[in-house]
Order: sequence, then structure tokens, then C-alpha cells
Amino acid sequence: GMSAIQLCQIIGANPIPVVSDDIKGKFLLSNLQVNDWINRKKEGLNFWKDNEHNPLAWRKLQLILKKRFDGPVDVVFEHPGRETMAASIYALRKGGKIVTCAATTGYDISYDHRYLWMDSKSIIGCHFANPYESRKANDLVISGRIKPFVSSVYGFNQTNNALEQFVKNKGFGKVVVEVLA
Repeated sequence: GMSAIQLCQIIGANPIPVVSDDIKGKFLLSNLQVNDWINRKKEGLNFWKDNEHNPLAWRKLQLILKKRFDGPVDVVFEHPGRETMAASIYALRKGGKIVTCAATTGYDISYDHRYLWMDSKSIIGCHFANPYESRKANDLVISGRIKPFVSSVYGFNQTNNALEQFVKNKGFGKVVVEVLA
């Protein structure tokens, strides 16, 4: 997510991060100079209710984007998966694109297909980069245009602690486990 924000800024796009608390939003404000963010918990954006989609929350997200950000948005970088995909598709502008690169809340994704095909939206799967793109991404890091964020580093014998931090959505950036270090 933080790399996507920085890539957006490099090309002149306005990233709109959706975060779980204002601490993360303020972190992005001070470290990545985002203009604003959406705190999904504070806004009550519960995209699932009683194990069913919650279209009222999708509409609320769409209204927030319109009111605060002159939305809807052109591109969504979607990495939570099951929890947010349906809302991301709904809130996207006509002809917009979802770039999906993970599924931290689950791989079994469902959504109302009408909001994809009726508005000519598309979903693009992405698993980082080919060797050329990897080299270019590394060049952005080396030149200082992209700053990688590591929230914590664990020894291999602390893998359970690292996984716990990841599952509880704590920290900012990557959780690193040293292997053969």
C-alpha cells in the first residue's frame, strides 16, 4: 500500500489511502505527505454485515469519495481481498480499474457482478513485476524516490510473533523475518 501511494505521487496522481485508524493516517500524512485519508472504522465502513455484503457501506464509501475527494476514483489498489473487493468495485468510476495484488482477508471473493460489467470496469491481477520492472523499482528505491517501510524485524525463531503482528494489522509497512541472517 505504501509503495502504491508513492508510485501514485511519482506520476502526479492523488492517492486516497483507506486505513483502519487515524494513527496510520497521520503516519501517512507525516511520512508520505498524503493529502487526506479515509478511516474505515471511524466512518463505519463495515462492508460485510451478518456474513452478507453490506451495500449501504459501499454507498457510504462512494459518498465520502464524492464529497471529500471529488470522486469517484479511477484506480483502486486492492489488497485485502474478500473484505473489500465488492466495495472497491462499487466505488470505482465507470471504466475504472482494480489492481489486485493480494488477499489478506481471504481468497474467496464475491461481489455484485453488475457493478463490474455494466460500468465497463476491469480487474487486473498483479504479482509485482518481471525482471526489468523489478530493476526499475529497485532504481526508484536506490534514488530515494520510493522509501520502503519496515515496521519490525524478527529472527527466524520469532516467526510466530511476526505472524501475530501481521494478523493483528499492527505497525506500518513490512514485517520482516530474517532467514539465515
